[in-house]
Amino acid sequence: MHIRGPSNKSAMSGFLPGSVIIILFLFFIILLLILQILTLLFCYLVSGRLSPQLKKVRQTKPRPARQNMNSVGEACTELKREYDQCFNRWFAESFLKGERGGEPCGDSFKRYQLCVQRAIREKDIPVDGVDFMGPNKDKPES
Repeated sequence: MHIRGPSNKSAMSGFLPGSVIIILFLFFIILLLILQILTLLFCYLVSGRLSPQLKKVRQTKPRPARQNMNSVGEACTELKREYDQCFNRWFAESFLKGERGGEPCGDSFKRYQLCVQRAIREKDIPVDGVDFMGPNKDKPES
C-alpha cells in the first residue's frame, strides 16, 4: 500500500499566492489615489464656480473688530462711550501692568449708571430681582 503525502494544491487552497496579494494591495492604493485626485478636482471646480462671490467678499472693506453698542437710553449713549473709553484706557495702561488700586473711572461710571437707571424707569423695563447696579448696588432713584 502506498500512502501519499499532502499535495501542494490542498496546502495552498486557503491562501492567496503572494503576487495576488501584492496586486490587490497596489489596486487599493491606486484606488485611494484616484479618490483623492477626484476630491481635489471637485474642490477646485467648486471654488472656481464660487470665485466671483469670494472675490466680492474679499473686496469689501473689513469691519472693525468691535463696534460700540448704544446704551439702553439714547441720552446715555455718549456717557457710555465716555466710560468705555476711560475703562479701556485704564485696563490697557494700568490693570494689565499690575496696577489694580483705586476706583478707575468712578465718576464717569456713576453718571452713566444714573442715566441708565433713569432710562430703565422711563421705558418701564421690569428689572425686579436683577442684580446689575454695579459695585455699590444702588437702587434706582425715584
